[in-house]
Amino acid sequence: MSTQWSALVELSPGSIDLIGDVHGELLPLIELLRLLGYVHIDPADGQSPSHPQQRRLLFLGDYIDRGPDSPGVVRLVQHLVDSGIALALMGNHDLNAAEGRRKRENAWLFGHKPLHAAERAVANQGERDRIIAFLRTLPLAAARADLRAVHACWDDASIAALATCGDPVLGIEGFRQVLSLRHGDEDSTPIAALLHQNENPLKVITSGPEMAAPAPFFAGGRMRSEARRAWWNDYDANIMVVFGHYWRIPSPTLQKNDGLFPAGPLNATLGSGNAMCIDYSVGSRASERLICTPPDKITGRLAALRWPQRELVFDNGERMGLLSPQS
Repeated sequence: MSTQWSALVELSPGSIDLIGDVHGELLPLIELLRLLGYVHIDPADGQSPSHPQQRRLLFLGDYIDRGPDSPGVVRLVQHLVDSGIALALMGNHDLNAAEGRRKRENAWLFGHKPLHAAERAVANQGERDRIIAFLRTLPLAAARADLRAVHACWDDASIAALATCGDPVLGIEGFRQVLSLRHGDEDSTPIAALLHQNENPLKVITSGPEMAAPAPFFAGGRMRSEARRAWWNDYDANIMVVFGHYWRIPSPTLQKNDGLFPAGPLNATLGSGNAMCIDYSVGSRASERLICTPPDKITGRLAALRWPQRELVFDNGERMGLLSPQS
């Protein structure tokens, strides 16, 4: 593995399976990989993971937080990356952990608050160090002639601004300091918070551009004045961009319903048809289990997009082809 961090990496040719946000859901990830045809994926297997058709994996970030086994997910994803069969991008939850920011949902890593009953904490400092070290290596975006991939938002200007950034943690801290000098501290006013979001290229790529909300609202454990923006409606490149981050299935427990997606089938592409979000809210499963939701009523799913076949595969075995917005 290269020690030189890069914001943008080139995708190799061939067929790719892109996987959306995992959020600590190890068992659904294992099942999805099985459905996709990957073999010898267990790090303890002793054999190199592979696919009989030589397909490769591209993970879109947010491997951690919320679900029961974030350490297990990172271990598996790192095993697939180290084997050469996968590329993994960085999400906003991964960036928070990499820079040591204690958040409501990453106590499993830093131990700053009690965990929920089913959540596994890191075993020791060595495991914590290994996870953080791996997350710090992750690039932000990947591309080739027919495909672009990113965690939250493809933004050419932000990617260009990060071209000479040698480390994501030092980079985001540097941008944060510059923006604090320009606009005041990030939490000082709603306007400052919005400028810190939209003028920090690392935040734009990993958590997307935002706009002022019509009114303050409660989400993610706190009151918010900034709302997410459907940037893909302005995406006009003739190259498919695939991303995660935005929950396509509204969460009944986490107040995750941004109103960003039009009513319609889950396999519809977005914007002009060259954008596709494949985060189907598997991150809501942990909170649904806490209120004893029956397994057949759980709403969140884990999904993969098979490219160039344009086929979605879900961890429950359902498969569907992509539809244009007009379909």
